[in-house]
Amino acid sequence: MIGDAVNFASRIEQANKELGTQLLVSGQAYDEVRQQARAGREFADTSLKGKSGRYKLYEIIGLNTELFQRGHPEYSGLRPSVVA
Repeated sequence: MIGDAVNFASRIEQANKELGTQLLVSGQAYDEVRQQARAGREFADTSLKGKSGRYKLYEIIGLNTELFQRGHPEYSGLRPSVVA
């Protein structure tokens, strides 16, 4: 299964270049970080070369600065310039 995960990540990276985004994640990865990350565009029905099926991908455009400003423990070591 590790091989499939690495292949999937590689296909997402390839889609990242094709879609002109800087940080693209799978729908499953976004579900894990949706409280901490801000999504820009959603690519709801994306095919990935070498993979069967259609995938939901999200462009991550930043961190949730509200959590940072409230002193959320996950952001305690970050500087504001990193969050912006």
